[in-house]
Amino acid sequence: MKTLKRDTKLRILKKRLRSIAMDSSHQSNYKLSKSEKFLRKQIKARHTLLRHEGIETVSCATESLVVANGGLGNGVSRTRLLLVLEACGAVDALLMPPTKPYSFVRYKTTEESEKACVTLNGKEIMKDLGQKIILCLNFVEKGILSYRHLFKNAAFLLYEFS
Repeated sequence: MKTLKRDTKLRILKKRLRSIAMDSSHQSNYKLSKSEKFLRKQIKARHTLLRHEGIETVSCATESLVVANGGLGNGVSRTRLLLVLEACGAVDALLMPPTKPYSFVRYKTTEESEKACVTLNGKEIMKDLGQKIILCLNFVEKGILSYRHLFKNAAFLLYEFS
């Protein structure tokens, strides 16, 4: 039910953004709201993951999430990210590819991952160097271990908590 409401909100905001983009004279005079700015970042993160890595996000809730802006490439440490993620439930595994600005997290249950998506989407966290970043979470259909092939030459950081 929550996912349906979220999808409906996303569709409405996407239509609004498209209509604003169509009218270029209106675009320069119109200031986007916080939710519209975040939606734009979320859409950009989805497209970037798909285009560069072949990682496709889904709208239905799964146990696995991709955390855009929450990776080693952005200067976010494992301990910092894990602290934030565990506030929403029991983390089963965390995959942090080196030099990538995203990571993957798998929760024990779908309900916990849904809670994390709702709670942490758009949340500001502090990097280790004191800068703020905004997290962007999306569900992924495949389990996080299926993304290992993307990083076969790198010693990626996989933490399993079983």
